[in-house]
Order: sequence, then C-alpha cells, then structure tokens
Amino acid sequence: MSNLQLTQGFLLATYDASGQGASPPEFDTIVVQVLNIKKLGRSPSGPDQPAQPDRYRLILSDGTHFMQAMLAVQLNDLVTSEEIKKNGIIQLNTWNCSAIGAKRVIIILNLTVLTPFQDSIPKQGQPIGLGITGDGAAPAPQQPQQNQPQQQPVTATNNQPSRPVLQQPYVQPKREPQAQQSNYSAYNGQQNQSHNSGYNGGQQYGQNKPNASAYGGSGSANMPPKSGGDAPSAVFPIKSLSPYQNKWTIKARVVSKSDVRTWDNARGQGRLFSCTFVDESGEIRATGFNDAVNTHYDVLKEGKVYYVSKAPIKIAKKQFSNVQNEYEMTLEPQTSITECPDTKDVPGVRYNFIPLDKLNEIEPNTMIDVIGVVKDVGSLSELMSKTTQKPFKKRDLTIVDKSQFEVRMTIWGAQAETFEPQDNPVVAVKGVKLGDYGGRSLSCMSTSSLAQNPDIPEAHLLRGWYDAEGRTGGSFASYMQGGGGGGNQNDPLKVISDIQNQQLGTGEKPDYFKIRGTVMFVRSENNISYPACPSPTCNKKVTDTTNGWRCEKCDKTYPAPQHRYLMSFSIADFTGSQWVQGFNEIGEQLLGRTADEMVAMRESGNQTEYEAVFKAAAFKTCTFKVRAKAETYQDETKVRVSVMSFMPMDWAATAAEMAATVEQLKAM
Repeated sequence: MSNLQLTQGFLLATYDASGQGASPPEFDTIVVQVLNIKKLGRSPSGPDQPAQPDRYRLILSDGTHFMQAMLAVQLNDLVTSEEIKKNGIIQLNTWNCSAIGAKRVIIILNLTVLTPFQDSIPKQGQPIGLGITGDGAAPAPQQPQQNQPQQQPVTATNNQPSRPVLQQPYVQPKREPQAQQSNYSAYNGQQNQSHNSGYNGGQQYGQNKPNASAYGGSGSANMPPKSGGDAPSAVFPIKSLSPYQNKWTIKARVVSKSDVRTWDNARGQGRLFSCTFVDESGEIRATGFNDAVNTHYDVLKEGKVYYVSKAPIKIAKKQFSNVQNEYEMTLEPQTSITECPDTKDVPGVRYNFIPLDKLNEIEPNTMIDVIGVVKDVGSLSELMSKTTQKPFKKRDLTIVDKSQFEVRMTIWGAQAETFEPQDNPVVAVKGVKLGDYGGRSLSCMSTSSLAQNPDIPEAHLLRGWYDAEGRTGGSFASYMQGGGGGGNQNDPLKVISDIQNQQLGTGEKPDYFKIRGTVMFVRSENNISYPACPSPTCNKKVTDTTNGWRCEKCDKTYPAPQHRYLMSFSIADFTGSQWVQGFNEIGEQLLGRTADEMVAMRESGNQTEYEAVFKAAAFKTCTFKVRAKAETYQDETKVRVSVMSFMPMDWAATAAEMAATVEQLKAM
C-alpha cells in the first residue's frame, strides 16, 4: 500500500471552502481511504410506490482528517459486491460537498476503486474528525473566537482514540465583482442554503472540470438572469445534473416537444407534455404535469434556447424515451424558464442513427433514431381510438437508406396531416418506436422528433446517394416482403442441435443463423392462414361482418379479405429436427400457391389436391436463414424459430465451400 499515497489536506480544504461558499484548492488526483461503511435505513414508501434504494454512508480519510460522505445510489453495487471494503483506497472523480445544517457531507457521484476486493488493508495516519462525532452527529454550536479556531473533544469513529474536532469560525464570503464571477467554473459558484433539502445542492467538483464559458457561463450576457437581487449562478452542464443537487441552472436548447396528452384512469385525470433539452455536454428529457402544462407549454418552443432551474431530477424511465441520460427532469409550476438570446454555443438535436438493415438486431419496442429518404407516401387515413372513442389521423411512409433496405414508418395526428413530401425528402427521426408485427416497422410517438432535410452531414450524404444511385438503383429489401431482413450475409452456419446445446435465442437479443436442412413435414390441418386487410401497407387481421370484412386499423370495410400464410413446418439435418414457422412470403415460396388459392381449394372440397400440394413441398433440401428468440406465453417460455428466407441448395457451391474449409483445417 506504500505506493497509494492519500491526498493529505484535501478534506480540510473542502470542509473550509464548503462552509464559506468558496471553491476548494485544485488537486490533480484525489485519493482517500474508506474508514467505515454504514448502510442507512430506507425511508418508508407507500403501497403504490416503488421501494426506495439502499443508501450507504462512508467515512473518508486523507490521512490527516476524516469526514462523512454519502455514496450515490448508482454506485451501491460497489459496496454490495464488496469491491469497496473497510480501509479500501478510492479515487474521487466527481463529487459534491453539501452543507447540511452544521455538517459538511461529500456526495460521491463517480469514483475509481484502487484496491478492489482487497482485505486487511492497513489504516494510514491518525486522522482527526471534521465536524462529526463518533455517532456521526454534528457538534453542538459554539461561539467562534476571533482569529482562533476552537477545538472540541470527540470520540473518533472506527474505534480510534478520542481526538479533537477542528471547528473553524464561519467567515462571511466577500461578494466578488461581476467580472470575476464570470470566471467561475461550471461546477462552482453555489452554496446550498437549504438545511432541509437532504443531500442536495452544494458545489460539484470533479476531474477534468469544464469552464463555465464552455456552457454559456462566460460574460454577463451568458449568465442566467438575476431574481430578487441574488447574484447570478454559474451555468451547469446537463451531464452534471443529478438527484443530489437542487441549486443549478442549465442553458439548453429545446430540440423536441410533444403535444399535450391527457389520461383518465382509476387514479384520476390529468395532462402532461414532455420535451428534450440539449447542450454541448449531453441531453435530458423533461416532463410537465397538470399545472406545469399551463405554465410552461406555450413558453417552450422547439429550437429556442432557455435558462432552466428549480426542477427536480430523478432516475429516468427508459421505456418512455431513448434520451441518452440516466436522469430526467420534472417541470413544476415554480420551475424557472427564461429564454436566452445568445444561442450560438448551444447545439441542436443529437442523433444515434441505426442503419435500416440492422433493425432485426434490435429488440422490439425499443426507441431508436433513424434517417432515410422518403420513397413512398401513403394517403392520409382516419382511425377511431378504442380507448377514447375519438378519431385520429395516420399516414404511412416508406423510407430507404444506403443499406438497400426499406421500412414502413407511421406518423400520427397533426404530423400526419401537415407532412408535405417534396422531391423525396430526407427525414431524420429521433425516438421512433421499433415494432415487429410481420417483420419490422417504425412508429413515431408523441415524443418523437421528425426533421425534413436537416442540415447535418448524414442527410447530405444520403441525399447525394439517392439522387445518384438510390432513385434508379433497383429494388430494396423489405421487412414486410419476403421476411427480409434479419441478420446478414455473414450469419454463422449452425446445425439443429446447436439451438439447444448453445441455448440460441435465450439472450436479450434474437440470434440469426443459417441451417442446411430438409423439409420433413408441412402442417396442413387447422388454420394455415388468416384473413388479412387487402391494403398493401396494413396486413392486419380483418373481421367478418354482415356488410363485409372490417379492418379496425384502416377503419374500412372490404368486400373480401386477402389471406396470408402463417405456417408451421419441420426441418431436419443429421443432428435432429426442429419445428419452424414462416409467414406469407415463405409459404408462397414453399407451396408454390397463394394463401387465397389454398383457401379456395379447401372450401371447394377438393381435399385430394389440397393435400398433394403439401406433400410436394416435403423433402426439399434448402439453406434456411432463421431467427431464434425466446417468447413467453401463459407463463411458459419457449424458443421460437422463424424462417426469414430460404433458397434451394447449390450443391456445387456448397461442395467448394466445404473443400475450402477442409484446406483451412489442414493448415492449422
């Protein structure tokens, strides 16, 4: 342990600076020792509220002094896994120092364990406690003597002998001129004045701290406006926000804003909206409810830049957003939002585009970002909501990209009504929902952000490709036609026994692979197809009514449906057999007949010809590209194997491939 030297003087400097509202001296590296770890009791939660996470209090030592600290809940696993143990050595990367009444508490937001999982680490030095007694309580208030620090006996923690606690007299900080305040770090310049706010607020420090000017904090024009004579606060970067602060101000751009939505359930009625703020450090989602809708919805405009403060920060609900932040913001009526005229240093939307040929590698219902050229635009249609019984508009778009894939994307409401495609525009969509019905499809949500012909490099490259090649470059692989999609040409070749032996399909994502096998049996009994909507962009199941066949999705009645296959058949190789399923295009390729033809044949009573079609499909040897994914139904989990595409065996090519493999094995 001799090579791990503690940063002596760090805790005293931090303690003094926090009490005076000043910034502590800079330290290149902050290394401290954990003298003690204590699990705190959870606060009680209501029957409808999730259980509160555990909290851990640490006693940190720099070899000269020791001081209380709280561990951020996202770091709890470092304690529960015993990566941090008593007397372990850690390096502080990002942290706050909060004034809680008479106490000073360090809030650890990010750290590096320098002695992971190690036992029997000796204690360094004989540190003296700062502002705490043996039970962790603050000392009794004392009248400070001028120019003389007071000393008060205290029982040290960790079973150490009693040592005096250094009580520095409080010194009122001098108000700095405005020009000097503009030089504050983005993490500095604030003191938590709320004694009842828990472990919030305070100053935040960390390694590689940015300047305030990097986030709009340089100069009076970039400072948040004063209110009630308060000195302006420094602008914090979005990435520094956490539930452990309550005094901050961000300067950020609104890159998306949803419509106002309503809810009506057993808990009551209400309204909400959400938006996304972005600055140079990151992005964060904000949601306002009820009164906050009236206060802030009309104030916030997409593309505008605002100073925002006084909004609670909490753990993000990832199922509602793909914003890249572990936290999200709640807008309240008292939240301060002021438009900022200086917008040049605040970026726009941040995208993380997924190529269209990779959609089958992503879990359904995931929120993703995509960019593509609008190849086709469907007509505007009106549907009736089953829950609200109110009509709403929808429009289907077909977008393509350089991967030579196309996918259907649905837009809704006012966006569907106002969409005006001109000369196959490039659309960039942030936060679109990926669906898996009949393949892969996309659906814009109320929180999605759609931009036509955005001024970004990806859009310019896509525009040039489509005008030069894509417009006349032939057909595109479709997720709705031919089951196209999943995997790629480099999907591994497996044998059927590998599905069970390697537990394919049981992971978080589906597995794609190829199988060389023979069709043994095609199931002909029961329903091999279903009546579907004749619309080429729908394929939903329709219902037989007295007036025809009704499609709830399209809100139309058709004289007859278009039947689509939903088949089940068995394939086998030298290791075993496997039941697989195939959709419409697979069935047509396998049987050589459409589903409508097979239904008509069965209803006409020609059972002999009907059965002959299925028998003719058996004993064909092919290369199947399949998808394996575990699905749960009625509490039973099974791996479902679906055929995405197949082609007859090319025996000559297969023999050449096997010969090449043999040569590679010989050379090993």
